[in-house]
Amino acid sequence: MAKGILMSRINANPGHEDAFLNWYKTEFTPFITSLPGFVSARVMRFKRPARPGDGSSPNEFGFLTIYELEADDLEEPIRHLNEAVAAGGENQKIMKVVSFDPVPTEWLYEDIFITA
Repeated sequence: MAKGILMSRINANPGHEDAFLNWYKTEFTPFITSLPGFVSARVMRFKRPARPGDGSSPNEFGFLTIYELEADDLEEPIRHLNEAVAAGGENQKIMKVVSFDPVPTEWLYEDIFITA
């Protein structure tokens, strides 16, 4: 079974950060982790560039979401997510709390190895 992460850089709608965080914690996290292949979900707030001189302009995304995946094919959980969002009305909820200026960005990474 393959393991990986799906990461998304995202912003809350201006003035709705508390609603975004509440929705993410109480609605979206239980929703997404109920889907096949999604093991966990977390959200992180941008703090600062890790090294001086990195990202001299302000970060355009305030949050990073990380979804831990396990599946025979890591594309399968993403298909489940897209289908469930389209079928279940999650798009309407997302549009209320997530900013699409700039458009959120997503990346899929597959684990190669893990050390403890």
